[in-house]
Amino acid sequence: GSDRDYPRGYEVYLYTEPGKLGAPVASGAGDGPVTAIDVPATVCRFVRIVHTAPVASPWWSIHEIVIE
Repeated sequence: GSDRDYPRGYEVYLYTEPGKLGAPVASGAGDGPVTAIDVPATVCRFVRIVHTAPVASPWWSIHEIVIE
Protein backbone atom coordinates (compact mmCIF):
# COMPACT_ATOMS: atom_id res chain seq x y z
CA GLY A 1 0.00 0.00 0.00
CA SER A 2 3.03 2.35 0.17
CA ASP A 3 4.85 1.75 -3.10
CA ARG A 4 6.32 5.28 -3.19
CA ASP A 5 7.29 5.32 0.50
CA TYR A 6 10.98 4.42 0.45
CA PRO A 7 14.25 6.17 1.38
CA ARG A 8 15.55 8.42 -1.40
CA GLY A 9 18.77 8.65 0.61
CA TYR A 10 19.83 7.16 3.95
CA GLU A 11 22.67 6.72 6.43
CA VAL A 12 22.85 3.92 9.01
CA TYR A 13 24.68 4.33 12.30
CA LEU A 14 25.46 1.54 14.80
CA TYR A 15 26.69 2.58 18.23
CA THR A 16 26.90 1.49 21.85
CA GLU A 17 26.76 4.77 23.79
CA PRO A 18 23.88 7.24 23.49
CA GLY A 19 24.79 10.26 21.38
CA LYS A 20 28.10 8.85 20.09
CA LEU A 21 27.21 8.11 16.48
CA GLY A 22 30.59 8.18 14.78
CA ALA A 23 30.63 7.65 11.02
CA PRO A 24 27.80 5.92 9.17
CA VAL A 25 28.39 2.20 8.49
CA ALA A 26 26.18 2.30 5.38
CA SER A 27 24.64 4.89 3.11
CA GLY A 28 22.79 4.89 -0.16
CA ALA A 29 19.32 5.21 -1.65
CA GLY A 30 16.35 2.91 -2.01
CA ASP A 31 14.61 2.39 -5.33
CA GLY A 32 11.38 0.69 -4.31
CA PRO A 33 9.17 -0.30 -1.39
CA VAL A 34 11.69 -2.86 -0.04
CA THR A 35 15.19 -1.62 0.73
CA ALA A 36 17.81 -4.13 1.94
CA ILE A 37 20.84 -2.57 3.59
CA ASP A 38 23.94 -4.64 4.34
CA VAL A 39 26.10 -3.51 7.25
CA PRO A 40 29.24 -5.05 8.74
CA ALA A 41 28.82 -7.47 11.64
CA THR A 42 28.93 -5.22 14.70
CA VAL A 43 28.15 -5.46 18.39
CA CYS A 44 25.98 -2.46 19.16
CA ARG A 45 23.14 -1.29 21.33
CA PHE A 46 21.58 1.37 19.10
CA VAL A 47 20.68 1.60 15.41
CA ARG A 48 19.90 4.95 13.83
CA ILE A 49 18.60 5.29 10.28
CA VAL A 50 18.66 8.85 8.95
CA HIS A 51 16.74 9.86 5.83
CA THR A 52 19.08 12.19 3.94
CA ALA A 53 17.18 13.16 0.79
CA PRO A 54 14.03 15.17 0.16
CA VAL A 55 10.78 13.35 -0.54
CA ALA A 56 7.70 14.76 -2.28
CA SER A 57 5.26 13.73 0.45
CA PRO A 58 5.27 15.35 3.91
CA TRP A 59 6.33 12.06 5.59
CA TRP A 60 8.49 8.99 5.24
CA SER A 61 8.14 5.83 7.29
CA ILE A 62 9.57 2.40 8.01
CA HIS A 63 6.83 -0.22 8.01
CA GLU A 64 9.02 -3.12 9.11
CA ILE A 65 12.66 -3.63 10.07
CA VAL A 66 14.52 -6.93 10.43
CA ILE A 67 17.94 -6.98 12.10
CA GLU A 68 19.83 -10.25 11.92
